[in-house]
Amino acid sequence: MNVLLLKYAGHVAPFGGDDHEKNEYLELTVRASKKFHEEDMEVENDKLTGHHELKDFVFLTSFSLLFETLDALPDP
Repeated sequence: MNVLLLKYAGHVAPFGGDDHEKNEYLELTVRASKKFHEEDMEVENDKLTGHHELKDFVFLTSFSLLFETLDALPDP
């Protein structure tokens, strides 16, 4: 996941920093995988929804951590 974040967003973010977050992330990936397989060959590629919940989690987690990091930097 961080490879994609680094390539497209320019930063990395730790996922699963504690047990609760790790379990949440793993549950999301399992649900996304199941949904993907349900939709596979049934739904056109641009209509696939299997990974939307995971996308939202990654987006919100990574950007909130990015902003926390930027806030912690001293002003120039």
